[in-house]
Amino acid sequence: MKTLLLIVSVLLATTISHAQDQSKVDSLNNELQKFEAKKKALGSKATAMMDTTKADIFHELSWVYRQIDTVKELSYANQGLKLSESIGYKRGISNGYNDIGNYYYVLRDFKTAMYYYDSCLKIRLAIKDLMGLGGIYNNIGLVYVAKEEYPEALRYFILSMKYNEMVGYKLMIAATLHNVGGIYHNMGNYKLAIENYRKAEQINKETDNKRFLANNYMGLGTTYIAMKQYPEALASTNQARQLFTELKMKGARILMTHRFANILRMQENYPEALKYFGESRVMAEENNNKDILAGTLTNMSKIYEAQGKLDWALDSAKNGLVFALQSQSRAHINNAYKQLTSVYAKLNRFEEAWHSNIKALEYDDPVITAENNRETAKKLTELLMQTTFDKKQDSTQAEQTKKDALAIAEIEKQQLKNELLKKQYDDSLAQKENEKHISDLRMKFTFDKSQDSTQAEQLKKEAVANKELQRQKLVRNGFIGGFGVVLLFSILIMRQRNKVKREKLNVEREKLNVEFEKERSDSLLLNILPSEVAEELKSKGTADAKHFDNVTVLFTDFKSFTKVSEQLSPQELVDELHACFKGFDEICTKYSIEKIKTIGDAYLAVCGLPLADEKHAKNVVNAALEIREFMKNRSKELGAKTFEIRIGINSGSVVAGIVGVKKFAYDIWGDTVNTAARMEQNSEAGKINISETTYALVMNQFECEYRGEIDAKNKGKLKMYFVEKEC
Repeated sequence: MKTLLLIVSVLLATTISHAQDQSKVDSLNNELQKFEAKKKALGSKATAMMDTTKADIFHELSWVYRQIDTVKELSYANQGLKLSESIGYKRGISNGYNDIGNYYYVLRDFKTAMYYYDSCLKIRLAIKDLMGLGGIYNNIGLVYVAKEEYPEALRYFILSMKYNEMVGYKLMIAATLHNVGGIYHNMGNYKLAIENYRKAEQINKETDNKRFLANNYMGLGTTYIAMKQYPEALASTNQARQLFTELKMKGARILMTHRFANILRMQENYPEALKYFGESRVMAEENNNKDILAGTLTNMSKIYEAQGKLDWALDSAKNGLVFALQSQSRAHINNAYKQLTSVYAKLNRFEEAWHSNIKALEYDDPVITAENNRETAKKLTELLMQTTFDKKQDSTQAEQTKKDALAIAEIEKQQLKNELLKKQYDDSLAQKENEKHISDLRMKFTFDKSQDSTQAEQLKKEAVANKELQRQKLVRNGFIGGFGVVLLFSILIMRQRNKVKREKLNVEREKLNVEFEKERSDSLLLNILPSEVAEELKSKGTADAKHFDNVTVLFTDFKSFTKVSEQLSPQELVDELHACFKGFDEICTKYSIEKIKTIGDAYLAVCGLPLADEKHAKNVVNAALEIREFMKNRSKELGAKTFEIRIGINSGSVVAGIVGVKKFAYDIWGDTVNTAARMEQNSEAGKINISETTYALVMNQFECEYRGEIDAKNKGKLKMYFVEKEC
């Protein structure tokens, strides 16, 4: 959309500078004063023709003032309209409507702008104002560009070019070709974008229109970047930069210098890229251009990151975010937070990286880049969880090690105690032997002394022996008891460890059960919703409706369904419908087409959402051809027991989202869906009927037969084509 906004702003401006604008205003005001004086002098002899001239001056003043003072722009537009209506000057009335429409277009009040543009169009068609028709069709096309309804915009630009070619208005032919190139760029058809930019370039060279030529090169550069053809992008962007410098258009020159530097960055020519980023930064600071400052600093951070200068990268990314927030540009804020996420992750500051990515998601584009951010968030979450787990695991292991060490120390303590007991026991045995030996000697020595003395010694010996025996029993029992304590403690430790293992196994088993149930529920959800929508629903609890610009809708219906169903039993009818729709499902899956729903015997599907697909129209037409062949083969096989099919296709924009709370469904709405249904209703059995919009996208890929027009409510005539086969 940014490319087209730049183009549109040029088309809405005149090709003169602000100073020239003021000079033109002064000239027109002088002319108006002279006119009023002349009319006053003529009095009653003044003709109505003079009033038409005055109305034309009001029209020119309104046009010039749109660059200076929008209040005066609207004032002169209303004066011109009022005067033209009073004298019945139809060209002046149409100019007044157009000027007022331009005023509301700039305010982005597209509904009011379209009211005045439509009023202008009706008059210009009635008076056959060919040049005026070229202009008003262009303006209506610009409204559809601003609303990002590109197929409609393309239709009106083609009409504008048709009338401009009739009158040879080269400036507007070139401008319209440029806008058509911008539309094809946004639709992803880069080949046609380049082709139209080159045609506009040729005309602007012939007419020496340097301002529009600079915009041609800017558009070419943008498209070559998208195609990753960086040498061509660099050359085109440099041509635009040089022309804007020559024209002294500072804002455009700053933008092209920044883009030139960014292409060098993409080519990994970092020294040159930093040089031109520095140049664009200085110019942006002089002009207080927050957008360029935000983009420049963020891209410089990317270079520093690639060079491994992470501290510089972090500072630059933070400064880029400051300017991005000041500019209030969602795209710049999103890019700045993404870059911070990347740098924080490389610095192993995962918590800060995770928070930056969450902020990036808040400012993300929901269609184009949401998937990338979700993946980044997932990786960062895994890193955070792993870090937390490692800390917890380290803590758990340390606690277990501590417990094991205490247990081992207790065991060693008990073993030491047992060894001491054993030593005491051994010592006591040795002491016993010694005492016995001494006692024997003493007994032998004193045997002859006295019989009474011998008897006394014997009693004493027995008393000592009994006492020693008691002590030995005590030592033995202590040893056995200590060993029992150690054994019991060991058993308790083993039991505790086994309990922990069992608990861990139970947790793992429960985790596997939860994952299994989650996978099963996810599988069921994916049968109902697209994967991206299902992920959003799981993460947020809700899924927002989204607008998709470039999709193609497929509608099928069975001819004489009621008549055929009367010939089949209920079970046969259901079986046949199931077989047909199953075949359709498989074909749609093959071509990346999202089935929306079946309504009775009707089948609705769409390509181009929730993920954009530049081949959306081609994919749907190919699928339709296979569906037609599938039904043809079933008819040969089953005869009257199957159905004849009608198919309708239309391309455009839709809104898609979830409907309801209970038995919710993913559905699509919009005029594009209604027109697809009209195409199906006006098709024939065994035929594929496509709209003019789809035809414009696939006419070079399929053989089609024009079959006339139908009236459509609020849309006028709609052209239809039968698709015969692939080219």
